[in-house]
Amino acid sequence: MATNESAGSSSLLGLWRDLIRRITNQRYGRFELRSEGVYGFSNGKKAQDGDGEPPLGDFVCAWLEVTAQSRNEAGEEWGYVLKWKDPDQREHTWSAPQSLIVRAGTELAEALARGGLKIAPGKRSELPNYISSVNPSKRILNVPRTGWYTTKQRRVFVLPKQVIGIQSGDEGVILQAESYDPAGHAVVGTLSDWRENLAALCVENEILTFATSVAFAAPTLELLGKDSGGFHLHGLSSTGKSTALAVAASVWGYRVETWRTTDNALEDTAERHNDVLLSLDEFSQVDSRKAAEVAYMLGNGEGKQRLTQTSVPQRKKRWRVLFLSTGEVTLADHAEAGGMRTKAGTEVRMVNLDADAGYGMGIFRNIHASSSPSGFADLLKDRGNKFRGTAGPAFVESLIDRESEAIDRLGDMIKKFVDRVVPAAASGEIYRVAERFAVVGAAGELATEAGITGWRPGAALESAKWCFARWLENRSTGASDLDKAIAQIRAFLLANGESRFEDADDVAAGRPVYDRVGFRRSTPNGVEYLVPTEAFKGVLCKGTDSKKVAEELDRRGHLRRGEDRLQVQQRVRGIPNPIRVYAIQSSIFGDGEGEPEPAECEPEPAEYEKEAL
Repeated sequence: MATNESAGSSSLLGLWRDLIRRITNQRYGRFELRSEGVYGFSNGKKAQDGDGEPPLGDFVCAWLEVTAQSRNEAGEEWGYVLKWKDPDQREHTWSAPQSLIVRAGTELAEALARGGLKIAPGKRSELPNYISSVNPSKRILNVPRTGWYTTKQRRVFVLPKQVIGIQSGDEGVILQAESYDPAGHAVVGTLSDWRENLAALCVENEILTFATSVAFAAPTLELLGKDSGGFHLHGLSSTGKSTALAVAASVWGYRVETWRTTDNALEDTAERHNDVLLSLDEFSQVDSRKAAEVAYMLGNGEGKQRLTQTSVPQRKKRWRVLFLSTGEVTLADHAEAGGMRTKAGTEVRMVNLDADAGYGMGIFRNIHASSSPSGFADLLKDRGNKFRGTAGPAFVESLIDRESEAIDRLGDMIKKFVDRVVPAAASGEIYRVAERFAVVGAAGELATEAGITGWRPGAALESAKWCFARWLENRSTGASDLDKAIAQIRAFLLANGESRFEDADDVAAGRPVYDRVGFRRSTPNGVEYLVPTEAFKGVLCKGTDSKKVAEELDRRGHLRRGEDRLQVQQRVRGIPNPIRVYAIQSSIFGDGEGEPEPAECEPEPAEYEKEAL
């Protein structure tokens, strides 16, 4: 009798456990999702209803829920929205592309493992089977990159871990990426923590204030219709360049990236930083032969068209990014080390900034209560890790709340800035660079007005003006491509004026000249260099537009020209007929152009304070 009662109790217990299992667990084909994880049933054996203990199944991975299916606005690029917890019980969400699910399970398993999902040995190939067996009814919209996006309801701002501006009742939006990158974006501490412990230390440090303002300027490019571009802090090691990157990166909570990567990987990195700051350290690690090309690509806003292994065109990577770079040399110096030249368009996209603030402490002017510049740098880096990822989203929220007003305010500050700092008769390149500095300063002011930075009104604009003046000191107010071309000719004449130019008045009797480029003759105003058209184009102006260079030489008074053309017909002893040459004057050696008008580095604080208020 006791045995029968015991058997009956066991049967009731089994039924009770089965009922609980059916209520709490979810079944998808041969898989079952339980609170403790995902279990699979092989060899045709499924989790069956009925009397007795339910079959245990094989452990596949820890709890992994498929909450929705995502797709873009065209009904393409489908994905599965996955949710799981790591061993510290932090929740992770990722919209994994369906194309990744149908491939071998290695990439998927590695991505989930990076996010802390426990996966049973030998079961990684089961993950795609489990995910594809779930058919959630919920649908949300996915986008391929961070930043601004206009839904059917409103404009929102998409980040890896949040969507700013979305409201209750709106269709969900999520970032869909090929790989889950949990370390790429972090939110630590509160906004007040960041403002009091990090932003406060930027006060009276123009380069730090400017670098932080660059981070705020990133999401304004879309609102203002501006192109991608960036700034490059260059100088000797241990000047604080990497510290400036760490402070700027704390605005958005993204890690500092490195230039040491492939073109393909850099395209992916740029797209992942669309509309937020991209921080890039150690520019010297870029192949010097490709330095200018890579910088141009970042500023151009799109990558190369690539094919899959089956020759199907991949989606081209696109971005709108403001980047901050560091390195010991400038873009031009690094490119020239590889035998390459940079164009003005490239240097406008990546603006060089000297990292020495001029106070004997690297980038710093005020180290506040620290005992040394190195100690101050360590403090900034430490606080940049402890307080990060809150200021950027808060700034975007303020832009969304008053978008029209913010655009007008930015436009007004930018116009006034450019009008004040650009010298008269400056080239279009100067205006473009000045405008980028202006965007940075104006964005910093808006962040201050929104209560984010804690800086005094006018501080961000002043730092932008100070940095622009230092940039202008290191170049002329003309077109830099033409400046370089004139400098190239001047350097060639200085190095080869005797060895490769023959005496025009006595060719037959003169010493032999090997690899002759032209002729020289003495005039009352000094030596005149006579360069035939072919040599002028192929040697003196190699890599540049020779016609524009000749016009610039004429404009600067360095050519003896004919009545209706830039060249002259010149008789040379020993040559029967006159030859057409460019007659370059020795005044080129005393070219005064290239010295900019002095620019104010210390604007009146009250002037900007009044405007900001």
